[in-house]
Amino acid sequence: MRAVLIIEDEPLLCLDISDSLSAKGYEVIAVTNADDAIKALEFRNDIHTIFTDINMPGSMDGLKLAAAVRHRWPPVNIIVTNGMKAPHRDKMSANSIFIAKPYRHTEVLEASALIRVSNISTLGQKQTLAPQKAMFALPLKADMCRHDGNVY
Repeated sequence: MRAVLIIEDEPLLCLDISDSLSAKGYEVIAVTNADDAIKALEFRNDIHTIFTDINMPGSMDGLKLAAAVRHRWPPVNIIVTNGMKAPHRDKMSANSIFIAKPYRHTEVLEASALIRVSNISTLGQKQTLAPQKAMFALPLKADMCRHDGNVY
């Protein structure tokens, strides 16, 4: 099964995209900060994609997390999102995609498929998908977004 690690501190957004990815056959692991994401990546070797927000609590933001993932786990695909503005291309990790919030589920699914298919041919390149309208974006906080009831 294809495992996707979602790093999102807004519980409703986290659950919404988790449900969408699960419905498409992905195994979803969801956490709310970069520290927990690193722990999940250290514990599991089946995570092929991370989908991370840039602005989140903890010791590092999503861009620093993406750089750490690229350095420690080069094969892992990286999708970055943010509700503010797109990061400068120089701040994005190699072979990563940016999707602006609000996003549609289909954008995340397409980005996941695109980055998997183009992983070898676009190594070192950065891509940005155009922003679309989202279903909702309610800023709430939680310690852990547990999609399947397990803590990783």
